[in-house]
Amino acid sequence: MKQTDEELFQERYNCKKEKYDRIKETEYDIDDELVQAKERLHENIAQRIKYFEEKDELTNREIQELKDLKEPGKLDEEELLVEEYVINEIYEKILEKEDNKRKNKGKGKETRTPPIKLELEKDDEYNEESAIKIG
Repeated sequence: MKQTDEELFQERYNCKKEKYDRIKETEYDIDDELVQAKERLHENIAQRIKYFEEKDELTNREIQELKDLKEPGKLDEEELLVEEYVINEIYEKILEKEDNKRKNKGKGKETRTPPIKLELEKDDEYNEESAIKIG
C-alpha cells in the first residue's frame, strides 16, 4: 500500500507534533529556539538574494538558485524544514540527557554502612574475646 503525499505529510506532522509536545513538557524554551532559527533562515536567504543581485555575472546554476530563492512558497518550505530540524535536534538532546540520567542513577552515590561500634564498654577488658565482639 503506497502512501499519498498527504498521508506522508500528516505522518511527518504528527511525529513532529509529538516531539514538540514532549519538548514543551521540559524546561527547554523550544519556541524561542524556533523563532531564532527562522530569523537566521530569513537573514541567510536575504543575504544570498542580495549577493546574486549585486553580482555582475551569474552562472546558469546561480541564476536558477536566485529564481528558487525568490519563488513563492520557497520560504515556507524552508521554514518547515528548519522547524523539523530544530525539533529533532532538541528532542535527541533531551532523550540523550534522560538516558544518561537513567544510566547514572545510583552511580556515584556513596553506600552507607551502619557505623560499627568500635569501643569497649566501660567494664570490658581488651582481650581476644572482646576483639572478636568488636569486629
